[in-house]
Amino acid sequence: MKRIIRWGALWQLIAVFALAACTADEWEAALVSGTADVVQITASIASQAGTRMQVGDKGNEAFQLNDQMSLFVIPKEQGVTALFTRTLELTATGWSPELTWQEIKSEHAKFTAFYPLVSNPNAETFVHSVATDQRTKEAYAASDLLSASVEASKGAPVTLEFQHRLSLIALHLTSEHTFTAEQLEQAMVRVHACPSVEVRVADGEISAPKRQPEVEDVVFHPSSGGVYYVILPPQPIQDIWREGWIDITIGQQTYTYKAPLQLNGGDAFTALQPGQQLTLSLKLDKNQPVDDWAGKTVWTYGLKNMPPADEWGYAFSTVKGDKRYSTMGLKWKADYGWYDCNKTNPSAGSGGDSEMCWAAAASNMIHWWLDQNKEYVDRLGYDGPKDYIRSTESAIFNLYKEAFYNEGQHSYNALNWFFTGCPMEIGVENEVKHGFFKAVFGEKTEVTTYVSISDDDAAAFSARLKQAFQNQEAIECTILFKSGYLHAINLWGAKFDEKGEVSHIYITDNNDTDLDSQPEHPYLDRFQTQAGILEKAVRYEAGGGVLMESSNPGDFSFRIIQITTLGLKKKEWEAYFKAHAQ
Repeated sequence: MKRIIRWGALWQLIAVFALAACTADEWEAALVSGTADVVQITASIASQAGTRMQVGDKGNEAFQLNDQMSLFVIPKEQGVTALFTRTLELTATGWSPELTWQEIKSEHAKFTAFYPLVSNPNAETFVHSVATDQRTKEAYAASDLLSASVEASKGAPVTLEFQHRLSLIALHLTSEHTFTAEQLEQAMVRVHACPSVEVRVADGEISAPKRQPEVEDVVFHPSSGGVYYVILPPQPIQDIWREGWIDITIGQQTYTYKAPLQLNGGDAFTALQPGQQLTLSLKLDKNQPVDDWAGKTVWTYGLKNMPPADEWGYAFSTVKGDKRYSTMGLKWKADYGWYDCNKTNPSAGSGGDSEMCWAAAASNMIHWWLDQNKEYVDRLGYDGPKDYIRSTESAIFNLYKEAFYNEGQHSYNALNWFFTGCPMEIGVENEVKHGFFKAVFGEKTEVTTYVSISDDDAAAFSARLKQAFQNQEAIECTILFKSGYLHAINLWGAKFDEKGEVSHIYITDNNDTDLDSQPEHPYLDRFQTQAGILEKAVRYEAGGGVLMESSNPGDFSFRIIQITTLGLKKKEWEAYFKAHAQ
Protein backbone atom coordinates (compact mmCIF):
# COMPACT_ATOMS: atom_id res chain seq x y z
CA MET A 1 0.00 0.00 0.00
CA LYS A 2 1.11 3.50 -0.80
CA ARG A 3 -0.76 6.05 1.22
CA ILE A 4 -4.07 7.20 2.59
CA ILE A 5 -5.28 10.30 0.84
CA ARG A 6 -6.89 12.85 3.11
CA TRP A 7 -10.59 13.56 2.91
CA GLY A 8 -10.71 15.19 -0.43
CA ALA A 9 -13.01 17.34 -2.41
CA LEU A 10 -16.71 16.73 -2.56
CA TRP A 11 -17.83 14.10 -5.02
CA GLN A 12 -17.58 15.20 -8.58
CA LEU A 13 -20.98 16.44 -9.58
CA ILE A 14 -22.11 16.86 -13.19
CA ALA A 15 -24.92 19.36 -13.60
CA VAL A 16 -27.78 18.51 -15.91
CA PHE A 17 -30.68 20.83 -16.55
CA ALA A 18 -33.69 18.72 -17.34
CA LEU A 19 -35.60 21.83 -18.41
CA ALA A 20 -33.90 24.83 -19.95
CA ALA A 21 -34.38 28.18 -18.25
CA CYS A 22 -36.91 30.53 -19.89
CA THR A 23 -35.78 33.64 -21.72
CA ALA A 24 -37.37 37.00 -20.82
CA ASP A 25 -39.54 36.89 -23.92
CA GLU A 26 -40.66 33.31 -23.17
CA TRP A 27 -41.53 34.23 -19.61
CA GLU A 28 -43.56 37.22 -20.72
CA ALA A 29 -45.47 34.95 -23.11
CA ALA A 30 -46.10 32.51 -20.26
CA LEU A 31 -47.59 35.28 -18.16
CA VAL A 32 -49.98 36.20 -20.96
CA SER A 33 -51.00 32.57 -21.52
CA GLY A 34 -51.49 31.85 -17.82
CA THR A 35 -48.89 29.10 -17.66
CA ALA A 36 -46.81 31.15 -15.20
CA ASP A 37 -48.74 29.39 -12.44
CA VAL A 38 -46.85 26.22 -13.28
CA VAL A 39 -43.85 25.61 -10.99
CA GLN A 40 -40.84 25.61 -13.32
CA ILE A 41 -38.58 22.86 -11.92
CA THR A 42 -34.97 22.27 -12.93
CA ALA A 43 -32.86 19.49 -11.41
CA SER A 44 -29.09 19.39 -11.56
CA ILE A 45 -26.17 17.36 -10.32
CA ALA A 46 -23.31 19.71 -11.34
CA SER A 47 -22.73 21.76 -14.47
CA GLN A 48 -22.62 19.77 -17.71
CA ALA A 49 -25.54 19.59 -20.11
CA GLY A 50 -27.19 16.24 -20.78
CA THR A 51 -30.31 14.25 -20.13
CA ARG A 52 -29.13 10.74 -19.27
CA MET A 53 -28.70 9.40 -15.77
CA GLN A 54 -25.35 7.70 -15.80
CA VAL A 55 -24.03 5.56 -12.99
CA GLY A 56 -20.37 6.47 -12.92
CA ASP A 57 -17.53 5.36 -10.70
CA LYS A 58 -18.49 7.93 -8.12
CA GLY A 59 -22.20 7.27 -7.95
CA ASN A 60 -25.07 8.81 -9.86
CA GLU A 61 -23.76 11.56 -12.09
CA ALA A 62 -26.65 12.66 -14.31
CA PHE A 63 -30.43 12.17 -14.63
CA GLN A 64 -31.96 10.10 -17.41
CA LEU A 65 -35.46 9.74 -18.77
CA ASN A 66 -37.93 7.94 -16.51
CA ASP A 67 -35.94 8.71 -13.35
CA GLN A 68 -38.19 9.59 -10.43
CA MET A 69 -37.66 11.89 -7.49
CA SER A 70 -39.66 12.56 -4.32
CA LEU A 71 -40.55 16.23 -3.90
CA PHE A 72 -41.64 17.75 -0.59
CA VAL A 73 -43.13 21.24 -0.54
CA ILE A 74 -43.66 23.32 2.59
CA PRO A 75 -45.82 26.40 1.86
CA LYS A 76 -44.63 29.59 3.53
CA GLU A 77 -47.96 31.43 3.32
CA GLN A 78 -49.31 32.41 6.72
CA GLY A 79 -51.86 29.90 7.87
CA VAL A 80 -50.73 27.24 5.40
CA THR A 81 -48.74 24.55 7.15
CA ALA A 82 -49.50 21.35 5.30
CA LEU A 83 -46.63 19.35 3.79
CA PHE A 84 -47.27 18.84 0.09
CA THR A 85 -45.73 15.72 -1.52
CA ARG A 86 -45.35 14.74 -5.15
CA THR A 87 -43.54 12.04 -7.13
CA LEU A 88 -41.99 13.53 -10.28
CA GLU A 89 -40.68 11.66 -13.30
CA LEU A 90 -38.31 12.98 -15.94
CA THR A 91 -39.95 12.97 -19.37
CA ALA A 92 -38.94 14.36 -22.73
CA THR A 93 -40.67 17.63 -21.81
CA GLY A 94 -39.41 17.94 -18.23
CA TRP A 95 -40.43 16.77 -14.78
CA SER A 96 -43.95 15.44 -14.75
CA PRO A 97 -46.71 15.80 -13.66
CA GLU A 98 -46.80 19.57 -13.62
CA LEU A 99 -47.10 21.24 -10.24
CA THR A 100 -48.88 24.59 -9.87
CA TRP A 101 -48.68 27.33 -7.30
CA GLN A 102 -52.44 27.08 -7.01
CA GLU A 103 -52.04 23.49 -5.78
CA ILE A 104 -49.45 24.61 -3.25
CA LYS A 105 -51.87 27.33 -2.05
CA SER A 106 -49.03 29.73 -1.44
CA GLU A 107 -46.84 32.09 -3.41
CA HIS A 108 -43.70 31.14 -1.49
CA ALA A 109 -42.53 27.69 -0.47
CA LYS A 110 -39.59 25.51 0.47
CA PHE A 111 -38.86 22.64 -1.91
CA THR A 112 -36.88 19.57 -0.81
CA ALA A 113 -36.29 16.66 -3.17
CA PHE A 114 -34.68 13.22 -2.93
CA TYR A 115 -33.34 10.65 -5.33
CA PRO A 116 -34.10 7.75 -5.30
CA LEU A 117 -37.75 7.77 -4.27
CA VAL A 118 -38.64 7.97 -0.59
CA SER A 119 -40.37 4.78 0.50
CA ASN A 120 -42.75 6.48 2.97
CA PRO A 121 -43.40 10.03 1.72
CA ASN A 122 -46.01 10.78 4.40
CA ALA A 123 -43.62 10.47 7.35
CA GLU A 124 -41.43 13.26 8.78
CA THR A 125 -38.37 11.06 8.43
CA PHE A 126 -37.37 8.04 6.41
CA VAL A 127 -34.58 5.48 6.58
CA HIS A 128 -32.29 5.06 3.58
CA SER A 129 -30.27 1.85 3.42
CA VAL A 130 -27.44 1.11 1.02
CA ALA A 131 -27.25 -2.25 -0.72
CA THR A 132 -25.09 -4.71 1.16
CA ASP A 133 -23.96 -6.08 -2.21
CA GLN A 134 -23.06 -3.20 -4.54
CA ARG A 135 -21.39 -5.23 -7.29
CA THR A 136 -24.06 -4.48 -9.89
CA LYS A 137 -24.57 -1.00 -11.31
CA GLU A 138 -28.22 -1.13 -10.28
CA ALA A 139 -27.45 -1.89 -6.62
CA TYR A 140 -24.62 0.65 -6.54
CA ALA A 141 -26.83 3.39 -8.02
CA ALA A 142 -29.70 2.62 -5.65
CA SER A 143 -27.34 2.96 -2.70
CA ASP A 144 -26.58 6.57 -3.51
CA LEU A 145 -28.70 9.25 -1.84
CA LEU A 146 -29.09 12.68 -3.42
CA SER A 147 -31.00 15.60 -1.98
CA ALA A 148 -31.68 19.21 -2.83
CA SER A 149 -33.42 21.97 -0.90
CA VAL A 150 -34.31 25.50 -1.97
CA GLU A 151 -36.87 28.23 -1.28
CA ALA A 152 -38.67 29.91 -4.19
CA SER A 153 -41.50 32.33 -4.90
CA LYS A 154 -44.16 32.31 -7.59
CA GLY A 155 -42.74 33.71 -10.81
CA ALA A 156 -39.27 32.27 -10.28
CA PRO A 157 -37.97 28.82 -11.28
CA VAL A 158 -37.32 26.17 -8.63
CA THR A 159 -33.68 25.19 -9.13
CA LEU A 160 -32.98 21.91 -7.36
CA GLU A 161 -29.23 21.39 -7.05
CA PHE A 162 -28.74 17.83 -5.83
CA GLN A 163 -25.85 16.88 -3.53
CA HIS A 164 -24.52 13.47 -2.58
CA ARG A 165 -25.37 12.93 1.09
CA LEU A 166 -23.52 9.71 1.78
CA SER A 167 -19.83 8.79 1.93
CA LEU A 168 -17.72 7.22 -0.78
CA ILE A 169 -14.67 4.96 -0.38
CA ALA A 170 -12.43 4.46 -3.41
CA LEU A 171 -10.05 1.51 -3.01
CA HIS A 172 -7.05 1.11 -5.35
CA LEU A 173 -5.41 -2.34 -5.29
CA THR A 174 -1.85 -2.96 -6.49
CA SER A 175 0.57 -5.88 -6.26
CA GLU A 176 4.26 -6.13 -7.17
CA HIS A 177 4.94 -9.84 -6.89
CA THR A 178 1.79 -11.80 -6.07
CA PHE A 179 -1.20 -10.90 -8.25
CA THR A 180 -1.66 -9.94 -11.89
CA ALA A 181 -3.76 -6.99 -13.02
CA GLU A 182 -6.46 -9.44 -14.07
CA GLN A 183 -6.51 -11.06 -10.63
CA LEU A 184 -6.78 -7.66 -8.92
CA GLU A 185 -9.91 -6.99 -10.97
CA GLN A 186 -11.50 -10.22 -9.71
CA ALA A 187 -11.24 -9.48 -6.00
CA MET A 188 -14.13 -9.69 -3.56
CA VAL A 189 -13.91 -6.64 -1.32
CA ARG A 190 -16.03 -6.18 1.80
CA VAL A 191 -16.18 -3.47 4.46
CA HIS A 192 -17.73 -3.64 7.92
CA ALA A 193 -20.26 -0.83 8.26
CA CYS A 194 -23.72 0.25 9.38
CA PRO A 195 -25.82 0.31 6.20
CA SER A 196 -28.60 2.78 7.10
CA VAL A 197 -29.15 6.44 7.78
CA GLU A 198 -32.22 8.42 8.90
CA VAL A 199 -33.22 11.45 6.82
CA ARG A 200 -35.49 14.37 7.71
CA VAL A 201 -37.78 15.19 4.77
CA ALA A 202 -38.13 18.89 5.61
CA ASP A 203 -34.50 19.75 4.90
CA GLY A 204 -32.59 16.56 4.12
CA GLU A 205 -30.62 16.49 7.37
CA ILE A 206 -29.22 13.06 8.15
CA SER A 207 -28.53 11.18 11.36
CA ALA A 208 -28.07 7.64 12.61
CA PRO A 209 -31.36 5.69 12.79
CA LYS A 210 -32.98 5.49 16.22
CA ARG A 211 -32.79 1.73 15.86
CA GLN A 212 -29.45 1.25 14.21
CA PRO A 213 -29.21 -2.10 12.40
CA GLU A 214 -26.37 -4.47 13.08
CA VAL A 215 -23.04 -3.91 11.38
CA GLU A 216 -22.95 -5.80 8.10
CA ASP A 217 -20.42 -6.71 5.45
CA VAL A 218 -20.98 -4.39 2.48
CA VAL A 219 -19.52 -5.56 -0.84
CA PHE A 220 -17.69 -3.01 -3.03
CA HIS A 221 -18.58 -2.15 -6.63
CA PRO A 222 -15.78 -3.18 -9.04
CA SER A 223 -14.38 -0.78 -11.59
CA SER A 224 -11.46 -1.16 -13.99
CA GLY A 225 -7.78 -1.28 -13.13
CA GLY A 226 -8.22 -2.88 -9.70
CA VAL A 227 -10.28 0.04 -8.38
CA TYR A 228 -13.31 -0.58 -6.17
CA TYR A 229 -16.00 1.76 -4.83
CA VAL A 230 -18.55 1.55 -2.06
CA ILE A 231 -21.23 3.99 -0.90
CA LEU A 232 -21.85 4.09 2.85
CA PRO A 233 -23.82 6.22 5.29
CA PRO A 234 -21.73 8.74 7.23
CA GLN A 235 -20.73 7.11 10.52
CA PRO A 236 -18.07 7.09 13.21
CA ILE A 237 -15.26 4.57 12.94
CA GLN A 238 -15.73 1.93 15.62
CA ASP A 239 -12.80 0.84 17.77
CA ILE A 240 -13.16 -2.77 16.66
CA TRP A 241 -12.57 -1.70 13.03
CA ARG A 242 -9.03 -0.67 14.01
CA GLU A 243 -8.34 -4.40 14.16
CA GLY A 244 -10.10 -5.31 10.93
CA TRP A 245 -12.22 -3.13 8.64
CA ILE A 246 -11.88 -4.12 4.98
CA ASP A 247 -11.42 -7.70 3.75
CA ILE A 248 -9.97 -8.34 0.27
CA THR A 249 -10.27 -11.88 -1.09
CA ILE A 250 -8.46 -13.00 -4.25
CA GLY A 251 -8.76 -16.71 -4.92
CA GLN A 252 -7.99 -18.49 -1.67
CA GLN A 253 -6.07 -15.55 -0.18
CA THR A 254 -7.77 -13.00 2.11
CA TYR A 255 -6.15 -9.79 3.31
CA THR A 256 -7.50 -7.64 6.11
CA TYR A 257 -7.04 -3.87 6.23
CA LYS A 258 -7.33 -2.03 9.54
CA ALA A 259 -9.10 1.31 9.71
CA PRO A 260 -6.28 3.87 9.95
CA LEU A 261 -5.87 6.13 12.95
CA GLN A 262 -4.70 9.07 10.91
CA LEU A 263 -4.94 10.61 7.50
CA ASN A 264 -2.06 12.31 5.74
CA GLY A 265 -1.12 15.41 7.66
CA GLY A 266 -1.80 13.82 11.00
CA ASP A 267 -5.55 14.45 11.17
CA ALA A 268 -7.33 11.76 13.14
CA PHE A 269 -9.54 9.47 11.07
CA THR A 270 -12.61 9.18 13.24
CA ALA A 271 -15.59 9.11 10.84
CA LEU A 272 -16.86 8.80 7.28
CA GLN A 273 -18.15 12.25 6.37
CA PRO A 274 -21.24 13.12 4.27
CA GLY A 275 -20.58 14.02 0.66
CA GLN A 276 -16.88 13.24 0.87
CA GLN A 277 -14.55 10.64 -0.58
CA LEU A 278 -11.88 8.59 1.16
CA THR A 279 -9.28 7.11 -1.20
CA LEU A 280 -7.19 4.15 -0.06
CA SER A 281 -4.27 2.62 -1.94
CA LEU A 282 -3.43 -0.90 -0.78
CA LYS A 283 -0.53 -3.07 -1.89
CA LEU A 284 -1.28 -6.79 -1.78
CA ASP A 285 1.59 -9.23 -1.57
CA LYS A 286 1.80 -12.59 0.19
CA ASN A 287 3.40 -12.69 3.61
CA GLN A 288 3.12 -8.92 3.89
CA PRO A 289 0.61 -7.12 6.13
CA VAL A 290 -2.00 -4.98 4.47
CA ASP A 291 -1.08 -1.74 6.15
CA ASP A 292 -0.52 1.67 4.72
CA TRP A 293 2.94 2.53 6.07
CA ALA A 294 5.20 2.95 3.05
CA GLY A 295 6.24 6.54 2.52
CA LYS A 296 4.11 7.83 5.39
CA THR A 297 4.80 9.97 8.42
CA VAL A 298 2.65 8.80 11.34
CA TRP A 299 2.06 10.60 14.64
CA THR A 300 0.96 9.37 18.03
CA TYR A 301 -2.81 9.30 18.35
CA GLY A 302 -4.26 12.65 19.39
CA LEU A 303 -1.56 14.81 17.85
CA LYS A 304 -3.05 17.29 15.41
CA ASN A 305 -2.13 20.15 13.08
CA MET A 306 1.41 18.81 12.80
CA PRO A 307 3.22 20.55 9.92
CA PRO A 308 5.35 18.37 7.62
CA ALA A 309 8.89 17.98 8.93
CA ASP A 310 10.38 19.62 5.85
CA GLU A 311 8.56 22.82 6.87
CA TRP A 312 10.08 22.90 10.36
CA GLY A 313 12.86 25.18 11.44
CA TYR A 314 16.19 23.88 12.65
CA ALA A 315 16.95 23.32 16.31
CA PHE A 316 20.71 23.50 15.96
CA SER A 317 23.36 23.12 13.31
CA THR A 318 26.69 21.33 13.29
CA VAL A 319 29.73 22.00 11.12
CA LYS A 320 31.47 18.91 9.81
CA GLY A 321 34.32 19.49 7.41
CA ASP A 322 33.27 22.15 4.94
CA LYS A 323 29.53 21.46 5.41
CA ARG A 324 26.95 22.58 7.92
CA TYR A 325 24.22 20.11 8.96
CA SER A 326 20.95 21.20 10.51
CA THR A 327 18.80 19.15 12.87
CA MET A 328 15.13 19.78 12.14
CA GLY A 329 13.03 20.93 15.07
CA LEU A 330 9.48 22.00 15.91
CA LYS A 331 8.65 24.45 18.68
CA TRP A 332 6.01 23.37 21.18
CA LYS A 333 2.43 24.61 20.84
CA ALA A 334 -0.37 23.52 23.11
CA ASP A 335 -2.69 22.53 20.28
CA TYR A 336 -0.19 20.02 18.82
CA GLY A 337 -0.97 17.57 21.62
CA TRP A 338 2.59 16.45 22.52
CA TYR A 339 4.65 17.42 25.57
CA ASP A 340 8.31 18.07 26.35
CA CYS A 341 9.10 18.09 30.05
CA ASN A 342 12.74 19.09 30.52
CA LYS A 343 15.18 18.80 33.38
CA THR A 344 16.45 21.97 34.98
CA ASN A 345 19.89 20.34 35.54
CA PRO A 346 20.41 18.05 32.54
CA SER A 347 24.13 17.40 32.91
CA ALA A 348 24.83 13.94 34.28
CA GLY A 349 25.72 14.02 37.96
CA SER A 350 24.93 17.71 38.36
CA GLY A 351 22.32 17.04 41.03
CA GLY A 352 18.73 18.23 41.23
CA ASP A 353 16.90 16.26 38.54
CA SER A 354 19.90 15.26 36.39
CA GLU A 355 19.17 11.50 36.70
CA MET A 356 15.40 11.75 36.35
CA CYS A 357 14.96 11.38 32.60
CA TRP A 358 12.65 8.45 33.37
CA ALA A 359 10.32 10.75 35.31
CA ALA A 360 10.31 13.45 32.63
CA ALA A 361 9.48 10.88 29.93
CA ALA A 362 6.71 9.38 32.08
CA SER A 363 5.33 12.88 32.77
CA ASN A 364 5.04 13.61 29.05
CA MET A 365 3.06 10.40 28.55
CA ILE A 366 0.75 11.23 31.48
CA HIS A 367 0.05 14.75 30.19
CA TRP A 368 -0.89 13.26 26.81
CA TRP A 369 -2.98 10.54 28.46
CA LEU A 370 -4.96 13.02 30.56
CA ASP A 371 -5.74 15.05 27.42
CA GLN A 372 -6.94 12.05 25.42
CA ASN A 373 -9.05 10.75 28.32
CA LYS A 374 -10.37 14.14 29.39
CA GLU A 375 -14.02 13.10 29.36
CA TYR A 376 -13.34 10.07 31.55
CA VAL A 377 -10.91 11.93 33.79
CA ASP A 378 -13.35 14.76 34.43
CA ARG A 379 -16.15 12.29 35.04
CA LEU A 380 -14.03 10.49 37.63
CA GLY A 381 -13.22 13.76 39.40
CA TYR A 382 -9.44 13.52 39.07
CA ASP A 383 -7.72 15.93 41.48
CA GLY A 384 -4.06 15.10 40.83
CA PRO A 385 -1.38 17.19 39.10
CA LYS A 386 -2.00 18.14 35.47
CA ASP A 387 -0.76 21.69 34.73
CA TYR A 388 1.89 22.15 32.06
CA ILE A 389 3.09 25.75 31.68
CA ARG A 390 6.32 25.19 29.77
CA SER A 391 8.97 22.50 29.46
CA THR A 392 10.45 23.22 32.90
CA GLU A 393 7.12 23.84 34.63
CA SER A 394 5.15 20.60 34.80
CA ALA A 395 3.08 19.75 37.86
CA ILE A 396 3.45 16.02 37.13
CA PHE A 397 7.24 16.13 36.75
CA ASN A 398 7.41 18.21 39.94
CA LEU A 399 5.46 15.47 41.75
CA TYR A 400 8.13 12.91 40.84
CA LYS A 401 10.92 15.28 41.87
CA GLU A 402 9.20 15.88 45.19
CA ALA A 403 8.68 12.15 45.82
CA PHE A 404 11.98 10.57 44.75
CA TYR A 405 15.68 11.02 45.07
CA ASN A 406 17.69 11.97 42.02
CA GLU A 407 18.41 8.40 40.94
CA GLY A 408 17.97 6.31 37.82
CA GLN A 409 14.77 4.32 37.28
CA HIS A 410 12.51 3.01 34.50
CA SER A 411 9.60 4.94 32.99
CA TYR A 412 7.28 1.93 33.09
CA ASN A 413 7.73 1.72 36.88
CA ALA A 414 7.09 5.44 37.19
CA LEU A 415 3.84 5.15 35.21
CA ASN A 416 2.53 2.23 37.23
CA TRP A 417 3.36 4.12 40.45
CA PHE A 418 1.41 7.16 39.26
CA PHE A 419 -1.66 5.32 37.99
CA THR A 420 -2.19 2.43 40.40
CA GLY A 421 0.36 2.80 43.20
CA CYS A 422 2.84 0.06 42.28
CA PRO A 423 5.94 0.49 44.45
CA MET A 424 9.13 1.90 42.96
CA GLU A 425 12.54 0.28 43.12
CA ILE A 426 14.30 3.40 44.37
CA GLY A 427 14.27 5.32 47.59
CA VAL A 428 11.40 7.66 48.42
CA GLU A 429 12.31 11.18 49.48
CA ASN A 430 8.82 12.24 50.47
CA GLU A 431 5.52 10.41 50.73
CA VAL A 432 3.15 12.04 48.27
CA LYS A 433 -0.23 11.09 46.91
CA HIS A 434 -0.08 8.67 43.97
CA GLY A 435 -2.03 5.77 42.49
CA PHE A 436 -4.57 8.28 41.21
CA PHE A 437 -6.47 5.78 39.05
CA LYS A 438 -6.31 2.60 41.14
CA ALA A 439 -10.10 2.67 41.54
CA VAL A 440 -10.44 2.29 37.77
CA PHE A 441 -7.58 -0.07 36.90
CA GLY A 442 -6.99 -1.88 40.18
CA GLU A 443 -4.57 -1.21 43.02
CA LYS A 444 -0.91 -1.91 42.24
CA THR A 445 -1.84 -3.07 38.74
CA GLU A 446 0.56 -2.62 35.82
CA VAL A 447 -0.90 -0.35 33.12
CA THR A 448 2.12 -0.20 30.80
CA THR A 449 3.85 -2.59 28.43
CA TYR A 450 7.48 -2.69 27.39
CA VAL A 451 9.59 -4.67 24.94
CA SER A 452 13.32 -5.00 24.52
CA ILE A 453 14.88 -4.35 21.11
CA SER A 454 17.67 -6.89 20.75
CA ASP A 455 20.78 -6.49 18.63
CA ASP A 456 19.63 -9.15 16.20
CA ASP A 457 15.95 -8.24 15.96
CA ALA A 458 15.87 -4.78 14.43
CA ALA A 459 12.62 -5.60 12.58
CA ALA A 460 10.84 -5.67 15.94
CA PHE A 461 11.41 -1.93 16.25
CA SER A 462 9.30 -0.98 13.21
CA ALA A 463 6.72 -3.62 14.11
CA ARG A 464 6.38 -2.36 17.68
CA LEU A 465 6.02 1.27 16.60
CA LYS A 466 3.32 0.34 14.08
CA GLN A 467 1.49 -1.54 16.82
CA ALA A 468 1.74 1.44 19.17
CA PHE A 469 0.38 3.85 16.56
CA GLN A 470 -2.47 1.49 15.72
CA ASN A 471 -3.33 0.89 19.39
CA GLN A 472 -3.39 4.60 20.28
CA GLU A 473 -0.41 4.44 22.64
CA ALA A 474 2.17 6.95 23.83
CA ILE A 475 5.78 5.82 23.45
CA GLU A 476 8.97 6.06 25.51
CA CYS A 477 12.35 4.93 24.14
CA THR A 478 15.30 3.94 26.26
CA ILE A 479 18.62 4.58 24.52
CA LEU A 480 22.10 3.35 25.41
CA PHE A 481 25.14 5.58 24.93
CA LYS A 482 28.56 4.16 24.08
CA SER A 483 29.62 5.19 27.59
CA GLY A 484 27.05 2.80 29.05
CA TYR A 485 24.76 5.64 30.16
CA LEU A 486 21.01 4.99 29.77
CA HIS A 487 18.60 7.73 28.82
CA ALA A 488 14.80 7.89 28.47
CA ILE A 489 13.21 9.99 25.71
CA ASN A 490 9.75 10.23 24.14
CA LEU A 491 8.86 9.23 20.59
CA TRP A 492 5.90 11.10 19.06
CA GLY A 493 6.06 10.07 15.42
CA ALA A 494 7.95 8.16 12.78
CA LYS A 495 8.69 8.36 9.06
CA PHE A 496 8.50 5.10 7.11
CA ASP A 497 10.52 4.38 3.97
CA GLU A 498 9.30 2.74 0.76
CA LYS A 499 9.60 -0.69 2.44
CA GLY A 500 7.43 0.35 5.37
CA GLU A 501 10.37 0.44 7.80
CA VAL A 502 11.21 3.33 10.13
CA SER A 503 13.78 5.72 8.65
CA HIS A 504 13.34 8.68 11.04
CA ILE A 505 11.80 9.20 14.45
CA TYR A 506 10.44 12.39 16.02
CA ILE A 507 11.49 12.72 19.64
CA THR A 508 11.48 15.02 22.63
CA ASP A 509 14.64 14.89 24.73
CA ASN A 510 14.38 16.04 28.35
CA ASN A 511 18.08 17.00 28.29
CA ASP A 512 17.73 19.84 25.73
CA THR A 513 16.56 22.57 28.11
CA ASP A 514 18.91 25.00 26.37
CA LEU A 515 16.75 24.93 23.26
CA ASP A 516 13.94 26.63 25.19
CA SER A 517 15.87 29.86 25.49
CA GLN A 518 18.02 29.99 22.37
CA PRO A 519 17.42 32.99 20.08
CA GLU A 520 15.13 32.49 17.09
CA HIS A 521 16.31 33.99 13.82
CA PRO A 522 16.57 33.33 10.09
CA TYR A 523 19.55 31.32 8.98
CA LEU A 524 20.22 30.82 5.29
CA ASP A 525 17.06 29.18 3.94
CA ARG A 526 15.78 28.00 7.29
CA PHE A 527 14.68 29.44 10.60
CA GLN A 528 16.38 28.62 13.87
CA THR A 529 13.70 27.74 16.42
CA GLN A 530 13.34 26.96 20.09
CA ALA A 531 12.57 23.34 19.40
CA GLY A 532 10.74 20.71 21.34
CA ILE A 533 10.46 17.85 18.83
CA LEU A 534 13.60 16.84 16.92
CA GLU A 535 13.91 14.76 13.76
CA LYS A 536 16.40 11.92 14.18
CA ALA A 537 17.53 9.47 11.52
CA VAL A 538 17.50 5.75 12.33
CA ARG A 539 19.88 3.09 11.02
CA TYR A 540 19.87 -0.70 11.35
CA GLU A 541 23.06 -2.72 11.78
CA ALA A 542 23.31 -6.49 11.77
CA GLY A 543 24.25 -7.48 15.30
CA GLY A 544 24.19 -3.82 16.30
CA GLY A 545 20.49 -3.25 16.69
CA VAL A 546 18.60 -0.04 16.05
CA LEU A 547 20.77 3.08 16.11
CA MET A 548 19.66 6.71 16.37
CA GLU A 549 21.77 9.56 15.03
CA SER A 550 23.36 11.78 17.66
CA SER A 551 23.85 15.56 17.41
CA ASN A 552 26.97 14.82 15.36
CA PRO A 553 25.94 14.19 11.73
CA GLY A 554 26.59 10.63 10.64
CA ASP A 555 27.28 9.46 14.18
CA PHE A 556 24.83 6.66 14.96
CA SER A 557 26.07 5.94 18.44
CA PHE A 558 22.75 5.90 20.36
CA ARG A 559 21.26 2.40 20.47
CA ILE A 560 17.53 1.98 21.14
CA ILE A 561 17.20 -0.93 23.54
CA GLN A 562 13.66 -0.71 24.93
CA ILE A 563 10.21 0.71 24.17
CA THR A 564 7.56 1.43 26.81
CA THR A 565 3.97 2.19 25.80
CA LEU A 566 0.88 3.55 27.54
CA GLY A 567 -2.58 3.00 26.06
CA LEU A 568 -5.83 4.87 26.68
CA LYS A 569 -7.53 1.97 28.52
CA LYS A 570 -10.96 2.68 27.01
CA LYS A 571 -12.33 -0.79 27.79
CA GLU A 572 -11.33 -0.46 31.45
CA TRP A 573 -12.86 2.99 31.63
CA GLU A 574 -16.17 1.79 30.21
CA ALA A 575 -16.23 -1.24 32.49
CA TYR A 576 -15.62 0.97 35.52
CA PHE A 577 -18.38 3.45 34.74
CA LYS A 578 -20.78 0.65 33.82
CA ALA A 579 -20.15 -0.98 37.19
CA HIS A 580 -20.61 2.35 38.99
CA ALA A 581 -23.64 3.60 37.07
CA GLN A 582 -26.22 5.25 39.32
